[in-house]
Amino acid sequence: MATIKYFLRGSKDVKSISLAFSIDRRNKYERKTGLVIQQKQWSKDKALPKQTLAENKKIASELLKLKSHVLDAYNESLSKNQPISSEWLQKQIDIFFDRITQIGKSPMVIKAIQSLIDNAEVRENQKGGFGLSNSRKNDYRALKRIWEEFEGKIQVKVSEVDIAMGKAFLSFMLKKKNYSIGYAQRMMGNLKTVCYDAGLNGIKTSPQLKQINLKQIKNDYIIYLTPLELEKIKTAHLIHEGQINARKWLLLGCWIGQRGNDLLSLTNSNLKEVDGFKYFEIKQQKTAKTVTIPILPEAEEILELGWPRKISLAKFNEHIKTISEKAGIDEPTKGILNDPKTNRKKLGTHPKWKLLASHVCRRSYCSNLYGKIPTPIIMQVTGHSTEKSFLKYIGKKGTDYKDEWIKYIEVQKQKASKESNLIVVREAIK
Repeated sequence: MATIKYFLRGSKDVKSISLAFSIDRRNKYERKTGLVIQQKQWSKDKALPKQTLAENKKIASELLKLKSHVLDAYNESLSKNQPISSEWLQKQIDIFFDRITQIGKSPMVIKAIQSLIDNAEVRENQKGGFGLSNSRKNDYRALKRIWEEFEGKIQVKVSEVDIAMGKAFLSFMLKKKNYSIGYAQRMMGNLKTVCYDAGLNGIKTSPQLKQINLKQIKNDYIIYLTPLELEKIKTAHLIHEGQINARKWLLLGCWIGQRGNDLLSLTNSNLKEVDGFKYFEIKQQKTAKTVTIPILPEAEEILELGWPRKISLAKFNEHIKTISEKAGIDEPTKGILNDPKTNRKKLGTHPKWKLLASHVCRRSYCSNLYGKIPTPIIMQVTGHSTEKSFLKYIGKKGTDYKDEWIKYIEVQKQKASKESNLIVVREAIK
């Protein structure tokens, strides 16, 4: 008959409580429970804590429950002909204290983050394929570093990530780490993804997980180049060949509306023509969407001067600032820049050229064409899935349609006025 007895180990006054599990004379196993107690608070006769303190009573209760759990697990393993070993005993102790789940996985948040990182190559991505991008993997590595600092020495379980825990983590990032709201919210989104992923793998999650608020922060600082500014860039006096080449990419980018990586990967093979209609056809790297981009006269004018040479995105971003500064794009503009003293992004007012990078191409295209041609046509080029996301991207609201409505109402009034005049004329002829 299997028996269980507890005993103390260690040379210090505060000792570890270990469990001795005996099946027969030849099959005996010992493992630490992870609980500790002062030696003077331990009863050798009862092999349990003395019942003099509330804390001792709590430990004794846990040990009695653990004993029942191990014996029940032993009987179940016997019925299934499963082998019993020291490793088996350790697993049962860890399961009882929620250190691992029944399927042998840790319920701790930090382990769940690491599991997602370890399995990044086989994780489904938003393109419908497998494998997370390097930037997404770096995001989860950053989350792990931040979370380790947040939880300290006491590890948090996935099941404990509720609304209160979410607020505490967000507050830690904003107040203690001085992260921007956008970055902190992104890490919160990553944390929720980790917890959902853990839930799919059999780890218990909080019923409040879905209610953790991840409201998107509105970007009030939409920066783009106006047609007048594009003309100033076009006519700016440049000598450096690298800058002249980068200017071609910049102007072309502002008239085809693609992200930096998609823009700089364009070649003559992307250029198509059907019945005199010229267009680019590309598969966007981020979304895997295939989009058709009509070649506007401004873009065609650039291409007629010859294809720009290949350039890296980092070099392109560097040249954009230099070119724009030389073109006099220096209007004081509110925006977010990295503060070299704190290495944190900070809102401030800067000469506009300092705030420009490759993203200005896509935003300029959207902003300059908005209201001139139907929004769904622009979205077909940029790859936006919804009009809501498109309007948010360029910093517009539903009320921004008022100008179009005013024009429409004015036209209707003019039509009504003409019809009224015709009636008057007809009556006069009669």
